Amino acid sequence: GFHEDLLRWYLATNGGFQQDVDFSGEKFQERVNGELVGTIGNFCYRSLLFAHRNYEGTPDAPLSAEVEERIEQAIDEFTAAVNDYSVRETGNAALDLAAFGNEYIQRNEPWKLVDEEPEEASQVIRDCVQVAKALAVLVQPLMPGTAAALWEQLGEESAVAAAELDAALSDPSADFGGEPAELFTKVEDDQVAELNEKLQARVEEASDDGESEADSDDGGEAPEFDPEP
Repeated sequence: GFHEDLLRWYLATNGGFQQDVDFSGEKFQERVNGELVGTIGNFCYRSLLFAHRNYEGTPDAPLSAEVEERIEQAIDEFTAAVNDYSVRETGNAALDLAAFGNEYIQRNEPWKLVDEEPEEASQVIRDCVQVAKALAVLVQPLMPGTAAALWEQLGEESAVAAAELDAALSDPSADFGGEPAELFTKVEDDQVAELNEKLQARVEEASDDGESEADSDDGGEAPEFDPEP
């Protein structure tokens, strides 16, 4: 019952190409709720919702040097991770950028500036929309469905799957075309319990199948082969 992007994110960022993946419902819940809901999803939703309700899209303001440099850093981290075959670090490049975005909007508090310092508020939200666009580009390889949904919320006409990395710094659309929605939903405790029950049943079923195959091999006579001439 979960969106496939949640599992893609968990598996891709949980280890490396040559490492086993340790899966449990509790760990899955912790990472989805903390990283996807609480960090990436929280930043994108609060930023785009504020932009939509106050500016109907991206404010008419230039991108600040601070945010431009931070996005460039994320692009460099993502590129280095790809070149190093580290799928986990590609995800971390996006996650760290989202964490920066949350800190940035909380530090600048545009909801307090919008009336008294409207130009400064526009600057902050313009920056946040740019970070959201960069996140859509960076998470696309790991969460294509989520990236496409975020791209659509941003009012982009092209496909995010076709976007190059430099699109992370291209100007966002001035008009979103609609109110944004939350990208992720929290994994609840009852869902974890149900998931663990299903996993346990599958483990037991696999173990029973393995024992049955082993039993069928015990005590059997060795097949006879005619010797080659």
